[in-house]
Amino acid sequence: MTPRERINRAMQRKIPDRVPVWCPLSLEHIVRNGREDGKFPETVEEFVEIECQLTLRYGFDGVLLYLPMLKKGTAVAPILDNLINNPPVGDSSHDFQTADPEKWELPDLDFTEENFYSAHLAREIIGEKYHLGGWVGDGFSKALQWFPVLDDALIALLEDAERFKAIVRYFDKICVAQAKAQIELGRLESIHISSPYAGSSFISLPLYRELVFDSVRCIALAVKEAGGFSYLHTCGSISDRLEVFAETGVDGIECMDLHGSAAAGKCLSRRREKKSG
Repeated sequence: MTPRERINRAMQRKIPDRVPVWCPLSLEHIVRNGREDGKFPETVEEFVEIECQLTLRYGFDGVLLYLPMLKKGTAVAPILDNLINNPPVGDSSHDFQTADPEKWELPDLDFTEENFYSAHLAREIIGEKYHLGGWVGDGFSKALQWFPVLDDALIALLEDAERFKAIVRYFDKICVAQAKAQIELGRLESIHISSPYAGSSFISLPLYRELVFDSVRCIALAVKEAGGFSYLHTCGSISDRLEVFAETGVDGIECMDLHGSAAAGKCLSRRREKKSG
């Protein structure tokens, strides 16, 4: 099998010729190991070239593009510098008490193929043999990051859960549009759904069902309707919510802890036994 066939077959829950290997490399790793001098790439062309070359160097079966939505001519050094040296923080001017998410205007979501120059360039560089994927956050995570600090977000959940859910729904619309466009216009094959704040060390399983489930599910369904695959990343312990992950409709999960990996294997075995039975 080609690397691309191998990953696609695994995402279809079929058995490939061997276990496919690919990794969402950290941005710091890409920058430090992609250039001999360790400096930030200056152009989108240089950055995408580095991502593809690292995939070939490490023998991965695919490329997960860190910045899949870049136009031609985008200067990437300022973007990379900001992402690495300035952790995501909320806007101190955001006031939950006066927020009315139902009336917020959406940003421009009228994407064209020009918005996905980096994705098209990656395919040109890496060729047809390799899988290409992109990513989006989920609406729940975006909602948390809207607040000046995470503490404010958790307090808001207690004070006015319905208004908080309205913020989640607002960001869900943006995340769904971006995910679909990456598949349809960027011609990427899979979407990594980043849902970092949804592990059991952060929120309970009942709260996951109430606040996160629909957020992930709407993205997974949109990706599937667009002809792509989706898989879910969640930080922290996830062994208590694997069945719920499966109910969202994602095609797979990215396990970052040993307990989650072992439990995921058992969960998958149970689901296969149910189907075969």
